[in-house]
Amino acid sequence: MMNKRGFTLAEVLITLGIIGVIAAMTVPTLMNNSTEMEFRSAFKKGLASLNQAVTMNIAIDNVDFDSLTSTDTEHTDYDSLYSMLVNRMSTSKFLPAADGSKDAALLNIGNIAKVGTATAADGSGAAGGGNVAMFFTDGSCLIWNQTDAAATDRDGIKALWDVNGSKKPNRLSWCDTSGPNGKPNKTAKATEDNGDTECNDNTVVVRDQYSILLKGNRAIPNGKAAHFLFYMK
Repeated sequence: MMNKRGFTLAEVLITLGIIGVIAAMTVPTLMNNSTEMEFRSAFKKGLASLNQAVTMNIAIDNVDFDSLTSTDTEHTDYDSLYSMLVNRMSTSKFLPAADGSKDAALLNIGNIAKVGTATAADGSGAAGGGNVAMFFTDGSCLIWNQTDAAATDRDGIKALWDVNGSKKPNRLSWCDTSGPNGKPNKTAKATEDNGDTECNDNTVVVRDQYSILLKGNRAIPNGKAAHFLFYMK
């Protein structure tokens, strides 16, 4: 009769050790990829919601983003961005200019949202009446400069869409080649979603904030990373 042997304890431990090393190397990557896909999907969903809102507003009040004339953030019967969002979307809370709440501080982690400061919501540094933020029931939020919201120059309203609101990382999605071997430096904070770097799968840094533009009857990506992640995927 043939002798039947099992695995020795040493062999089992070595096998488990190898499995543990492989898991430690692959699980973080898989989790990161999953999170990035969630951010991308939520970004597209957010723009779709904004486009549905402006379409409804045009049908009911004949007012699109270029027709806004008020910067009011207290009433719902003015031709303001605030009024359009409250009347046409499911909102949960609003952070006014100069807001000192915990939510405002969290949104500002990446130094781009600048809620409560006099700068454009895309980080361009334009003076204004302070950035404000509207939160929606799905946890996302729209950040814009209160003064820019009248869109009197018809260039559109520069804004920032945060797909998960005050939850971290609260960083801008962008394109970069400053890391080792020309790869993205994913630990850096983006100063803007523009520049000379070509945006593709190898250079894009996917985070939870995206530059957008509210113009005419559309909410569209406004920046290299936002444009790439919206249209190319």
